[in-house]
Amino acid sequence: MAVKQSIQSRIMRLAIIPMLIIAVLLLGYAAIGGIMNTTSTLEDSIKETADISALAIKNQLEIYETAVTEAASNQMFQRADFEPDEAMAYLEEVKQRSGFQRIGYTDENGVNQNGSDFSERQYFKDCRTSLAAVTSDPYSSKDGNGALSVLFCAPIVREGEFCGIVYGAGDAKLLTDIIGGVLVGGDGVNFIIDSTGTYIAHSDYSLASSLTNCITQAQTDPAFSGQAQVVSQMLADRTGCVKYSDGGTQRIACFVPVEKGSGWVLAVTVNHFDFIRQEIFGLILLGICSAAVIVFSIILIARTSKRIVKPVCDCTRRIELLAEGDLRSDIEPCSSEDETGVLVESTRRNIRHLNSMIRHISESLEQMSAGDFTHDVEGKFRGDFEPIKTSLDNIMTSLRSVLADIDKAAADMSEISEAVVDTSCALSGGVKRQTGLISEMSDIFGSMKDSVRMNAENTASVVELAAQTRSGVQTSGEQMN
Repeated sequence: MAVKQSIQSRIMRLAIIPMLIIAVLLLGYAAIGGIMNTTSTLEDSIKETADISALAIKNQLEIYETAVTEAASNQMFQRADFEPDEAMAYLEEVKQRSGFQRIGYTDENGVNQNGSDFSERQYFKDCRTSLAAVTSDPYSSKDGNGALSVLFCAPIVREGEFCGIVYGAGDAKLLTDIIGGVLVGGDGVNFIIDSTGTYIAHSDYSLASSLTNCITQAQTDPAFSGQAQVVSQMLADRTGCVKYSDGGTQRIACFVPVEKGSGWVLAVTVNHFDFIRQEIFGLILLGICSAAVIVFSIILIARTSKRIVKPVCDCTRRIELLAEGDLRSDIEPCSSEDETGVLVESTRRNIRHLNSMIRHISESLEQMSAGDFTHDVEGKFRGDFEPIKTSLDNIMTSLRSVLADIDKAAADMSEISEAVVDTSCALSGGVKRQTGLISEMSDIFGSMKDSVRMNAENTASVVELAAQTRSGVQTSGEQMN
């Protein structure tokens, strides 16, 4: 009977397939779980970094706002007739002490000490309306060097009335310096946008110094599309985390509002791959180790299954040969002490036992065919084979009994035959005498036969004469009438 599927292939498949499934599931779980956990932890870290950066900027802006607030609260500005030169001398001291690039003041109409009109400036309007210190959006200074400045102003209030502002201009690059000091990762990018989406601080200061608006820029330059997506979400949500692609680099950005700015939002971004690189390398190493373990397991399973399957196959082939009448072939011994070893040894023992029984039966039948019915079947017949030996012995006993009866009958027949021979001899002598008598009687019967024939012929003549006489009598009678 042809084997359609080997035991070894089934063992291999049943062992390897679940192992592969488990390995894939574990790798998938490790990959997804590890990356998700790393990403979640990274987002929390970035969010915390963004909060710290926003707080640092707030504190730095408050320092400048406090400087101009203290200057605007000076008793000198509480007098309507203060001397401009005296005021500027005082403000120069404040400038030197606080690190402003320039400093000045305006009256209630927004005209400063040099006659410049600030009344239409947004920071002037906000300061007059709120009667509190205000920080302007960065702007290009008019000194022609292209540097950005941030104006800090505080209201001059006399008896509750707005009487002007004190302002001090600081270098806007301080915003970039602050966020540049908290970059996360070697490829991190931090930036601040104003309420229109314009960069006012950026790790790449050229984008801030040129007041680049990435939303507008993305309309003509696709390279800004990823940044425009993030900035649009920052303007809409003001707080959160988002994943985006920037120049083919997958990034994560977490953003928070800056309290002191006018609608400013600070973002801390990282190269996602920088932080999952170790995770990916770990997964690759885990995959390699898993593959090595799987290969080793396959080899081990193949060798183990071969040790299991080979004795079974040997027993299968031997039983097939037994079914075809082969009682002489043997099986290779198995050194294993488990069930396979027991199977091989049991098969070998059964074959030897069958061979022994059939040999003894054959020898017994050969002796019977030679006329020897005096022996018994030799050998040990175990279990259900024992009745075979008993039956053969019974047959042998019955045959011996029958043959004994036949021998006795043959002896009786011999005696009868001798009596028959003697009788036959006596009968033979009588027959000879009877034959002579019969020959003599035959001669007598022959002569008697001739006499009878002559008497018959005479009788016929008499009958004919009688007939003629009867005819003559009848004629005479008719004539007499």
